[in-house]
Amino acid sequence: MKIEENNRKSPISKNTMFKILNIVIPFAIFLLSTIFIIQIWKMQLMNDLTSRTKKYGNEFAQTKILTRQEAYTLTNNWYVFYYDEDGKCIVNGQIGSPFFEGVPESCLEGVEEVIELNDLSYLCFSMPVTLENDYGAKYLVIFRNIESENAMFEKGTAISVTIMLLAMALVITYSVIMAKFQIKPYKKLVASSNRMISDISHELNTPLAIIKTNVDNILAHSEKTIEDSSDKLMVILDEATRMRRMVRDLLELSRSDNNRVVINKTYCNISHLLQDLVEPFELMCEMDDKTFVSDIAPNVMATTDADKIRQAVMILLDNAVKYTRKGDAIIIQVRHSSTKVRISVADTGPGVSDEDLEKIFDRFYRADNSRTQSTGGSGLGLSIVKSIAQTLKWTINAGHNYPHGFRVDIEMDKISEND
Repeated sequence: MKIEENNRKSPISKNTMFKILNIVIPFAIFLLSTIFIIQIWKMQLMNDLTSRTKKYGNEFAQTKILTRQEAYTLTNNWYVFYYDEDGKCIVNGQIGSPFFEGVPESCLEGVEEVIELNDLSYLCFSMPVTLENDYGAKYLVIFRNIESENAMFEKGTAISVTIMLLAMALVITYSVIMAKFQIKPYKKLVASSNRMISDISHELNTPLAIIKTNVDNILAHSEKTIEDSSDKLMVILDEATRMRRMVRDLLELSRSDNNRVVINKTYCNISHLLQDLVEPFELMCEMDDKTFVSDIAPNVMATTDADKIRQAVMILLDNAVKYTRKGDAIIIQVRHSSTKVRISVADTGPGVSDEDLEKIFDRFYRADNSRTQSTGGSGLGLSIVKSIAQTLKWTINAGHNYPHGFRVDIEMDKISEND
């Protein structure tokens, strides 16, 4: 019997659940905090009402007996009733407020509650009358209308809840937006790492396959001498050299990514440095029927890392020679002002498209046109140049070399020896 495992994914992924919890938990905290604050506010409001109501009640119980005429002068918010020693309400038309339906006919000391009278809320207290009187009043009950306070509390609660909800919505929205911005570099880094691993696997697969094929062929014809297999051995050597160069370039980029590049700035003559550097490329171009133009201003001085300049320009010249057709030209130019030094390497080859220009400095990126045909490059050279430029705070730009071709411009600050 075949048992099939249920590999269906849950309708709600862990990532979605995490996002939901990130919204629900702050919402619950905000809501509970709002309720807690409102309850504290309500408690303080009721304590204030209780204190003021007891104050008036004690005045009518200990200082004077409130006559009917004096009771009429009270606002509709206040009612005062007196009770005898048996707890019966004294209704004699002489003291206290006029009796109306809903007022308790009997009451003793100790009452403290909110009651409804004629659909209105009243804060009710009873207390002993300590003042000697001729009316037999032993207890006093005072009613304080709290409708206005209830309305104020409800309105304040509604406003507070609305403000809290809006504030919470703004905070959550801000948090979500900021989280996207903050995590964007990490996503880009992960995507870049995954792409780099994929590219490395792809780039190494071809030379390894070529090496394996040639080794298998040599082993299959073991009767042949080394001289007979020299062409295959040369292919193996070329592919091994290519892989070694790729590993070296990756190590260089890795050091740059981890800020482990050693910088050694000196006050140097860039003109002399580059004039010595271009000689081998002039010879290469002459042998390949290509034109090499060297336009280097004399005695251009700057404080920078001479080895890094040499490395960057060598990569640019090497690319230019590789990607330039017979009969075309490679041009290196050095110009300077009072504050800047500009190094330009250009060619009159097929150039690159606008779409390729946007990705030309990406690792392992090679434009899909005639520039990349039969060059055997790894696509890491310009990435290394950009990494050097970022480390030394140079400005680097790639563009079209009009009317046709490709150029890279490097611009750096011209710092004097005394700076």
